[in-house]
Amino acid sequence: MFTFIIENAEEIKGEPSPVLIDLPYFGLVPIGSFAEIMTGLVALVALSLSIFALVISDLSSRRQAFFAFEERLHSSEATAGRREVYQLKNIDDVKALRKLPDRWDTTNNAINLLNNLAQYARFRIVSRRLVIRQWGDSVSDAWPHLEVFIRFRRQETGRQKLSSLVWLARKSGVNVAEDL
Repeated sequence: MFTFIIENAEEIKGEPSPVLIDLPYFGLVPIGSFAEIMTGLVALVALSLSIFALVISDLSSRRQAFFAFEERLHSSEATAGRREVYQLKNIDDVKALRKLPDRWDTTNNAINLLNNLAQYARFRIVSRRLVIRQWGDSVSDAWPHLEVFIRFRRQETGRQKLSSLVWLARKSGVNVAEDL
């Protein structure tokens, strides 16, 4: 409750002395002078502009992160690694690739880069819609070969590897096996 002293109490209750009146408090502060109102409005505008700037900055950072991935995914090394993926038809092909360190590293790095991009999209660090639009078809086209690679890596390490890439494949409309 707010307690207000009313100066001209005789006009309200007919009494000559000041009267204390209790008013219910509804979560609002009583309105003050014009300067206080203007100060509050200026603060509200400043807060709104700060929030707007933060949102714009966040969107810009997300866009920059996506373009950084795009640049890396279009590098000659990543492109060579993705081309190598299409040569993987079965586990024996992956085992043979594993014995060639340079080609293995190139392929593994390209796939991990795609997995990292998928992870950024999965956790909404970059736009899911944009990642799926830009890379969904590539993942869909390469999926039979990627699946062979993923199964080999999981068998080799005994851990759930490349789960974000599996997530991206599912979001891109690929019929992914339940055991992945």
